Amino acid sequence: MVMIYEPTLADGEDREGYLARFRRVNRPAWPFLTKDELDQIDHHVTTCDFPESPTSAARPGFSAANQVFSDPTGFYSV
Repeated sequence: MVMIYEPTLADGEDREGYLARFRRVNRPAWPFLTKDELDQIDHHVTTCDFPESPTSAARPGFSAANQVFSDPTGFYSV
């Protein structure tokens, strides 16, 4: 088994929608971080995260894929 934990786009969502959802869900969930720390995370996500839809992320060589985890915040679940 290979397990990959990677955020994906929601149905019909584009990258800008993903970034807005990331901020809407995660910023309130991390009140212990300073503004500078949140800004560093935001910079990382906006420059390094390029999520795909669950269907476009399928790779050759795998016969099946199952979702076995859903983040309690709902962010990492589609």
